[in-house]
Amino acid sequence: MFTSAHVALRFLYTVLLILLLPCVIVRLLWREPDTRRRWRGVPERLGLSGTARLTGRPVCLHAVSVGEAQVTRPLVRFLQEQYPSCPLLITTGTPGGRQIVLQEYAGRLPHYYLPYDLPLFVGRFLDRFKPRLMVILETEIWPNFYHACKDRSIPVLLMNARLSERSARGYRRLAGFTRSVLQEVDFVVAQSREDARRFRMLGLPDERLTVSPNLKYSVARMNSEQTSALALRPLGAGRPVWIAGSTHPGEEQLLLELHRKLRRIIHPRLLLILAPRHVARCTEVARLCHDQQLGVCRSSQGIQVSPGCAVWLLDTLGSLRHCYPIADVAFVGGSLLPGLRGHNVLEPMACGVATITGPHTASFSAMITALLRHDALLQASDAEALQASLVQLLLARQRRRALAENGRVFIHQQAATLHQLTPLLARFMECLPAT
Repeated sequence: MFTSAHVALRFLYTVLLILLLPCVIVRLLWREPDTRRRWRGVPERLGLSGTARLTGRPVCLHAVSVGEAQVTRPLVRFLQEQYPSCPLLITTGTPGGRQIVLQEYAGRLPHYYLPYDLPLFVGRFLDRFKPRLMVILETEIWPNFYHACKDRSIPVLLMNARLSERSARGYRRLAGFTRSVLQEVDFVVAQSREDARRFRMLGLPDERLTVSPNLKYSVARMNSEQTSALALRPLGAGRPVWIAGSTHPGEEQLLLELHRKLRRIIHPRLLLILAPRHVARCTEVARLCHDQQLGVCRSSQGIQVSPGCAVWLLDTLGSLRHCYPIADVAFVGGSLLPGLRGHNVLEPMACGVATITGPHTASFSAMITALLRHDALLQASDAEALQASLVQLLLARQRRRALAENGRVFIHQQAATLHQLTPLLARFMECLPAT
């Protein structure tokens, strides 16, 4: 039951979003360096025409960006195996997420950008596709979208839901409004007990809330089963290799300085595979390599590594996971400097690689805590501690292998519990109309 105050707050939210919309679109166009692609997807974000075509009412999986798009894989596998006649639609919120969907499903599943959260736009989207079920991955709280789903009797299920303490504090400032939005969500599957506790504090009742292991464990195991590094073996032939993945501005400078030191301490031909989080920054990172007098090769130019190459720069999207198996040690970036919040550490671990992360991992706090408790991960407090951890692992094969094996075993144990979600998904699917 919504009070007039809740209706008024949603109205104010809508007015504010309308006022901000021109700035949002300008920022979207500005961030896209390729002028040919700048306007691609804008009509879809306004709820207008798109390329997706479906027969029947789909289950819609929404994955805002790259990490969430990868999490669709175990859900797509389950739905296609158990409900093969049910069409699927995947929506994203970013070009990176779209690129992962297109790579992963190669046109087998349709993609659409989720519209901006304004009643006209979301109404167009929902009336066009008429989803049987909306599955929102991680935590995307859109008041107008959820309200429009409730009006059309479309169930909303939050899967793999994550809610950080910082986000929860922000939502608590508008506790009544947040509670009214969550009333329009049918069920929430939280990643951890801490996430579930925060949802309860925002007013979600226990009967619409459960906890299940992070789906990223299942994704990591699936990736490790499908990853083949055979074509990349020549990269590491006769030389030790470490990899730094998903790095951010400021981190590359520190890592390249560290790499120069490691080449003196460990081996003069030590190779660093460096993968910036955003491929568009690779030219900037290549300049940093030259400034450090480190020879650099780029993946877009092939896998031939000259004797003078000290850094192999990944400037091709989607190639990082295929490089992890050839590394001796992996560092997962987005975690070394204040203001960053960490990235998923499971992918290198699932490939049997000893893995290190930095101190700033708020986005994955529950996962990091569990991995540290099982001696499956090292966490360096700063760049100096990172150097010490890299030296330790690169020089001590037994310790490196033990850490890697602990990580691999823990991931497989957690991934095996995916079946806990099967009854929940089946419950929603079997009570929905097919047309």
